[in-house]
Amino acid sequence: MSETTDMINELSREDPQFAKGIQHYRQQYRCADAIEKLRKRAKLTQTQLGDLVGAPQSAVARWERGDANITMKTLEKIAEATHTQLDIKFVKDNE
Repeated sequence: MSETTDMINELSREDPQFAKGIQHYRQQYRCADAIEKLRKRAKLTQTQLGDLVGAPQSAVARWERGDANITMKTLEKIAEATHTQLDIKFVKDNE
């Protein structure tokens, strides 16, 4: 592991609020990464995806950076535009 990862793990063990914040950003990153991969797999530009879901290219860029709280409705539109099915699931911590 890297020095940074070690530090994050240590701070997470020591501070439950820090751990919650880290978990939140990990979830945002996973969602952002999934949106970018879907768009690229569908061979769409950010502008094209935005046009299909009714959002500007700048919004798509924010989604892909994890800089926006995206709604379920928007996720459903992204799934439709990329010919995929939205599947939300809950898993136990550390899975």
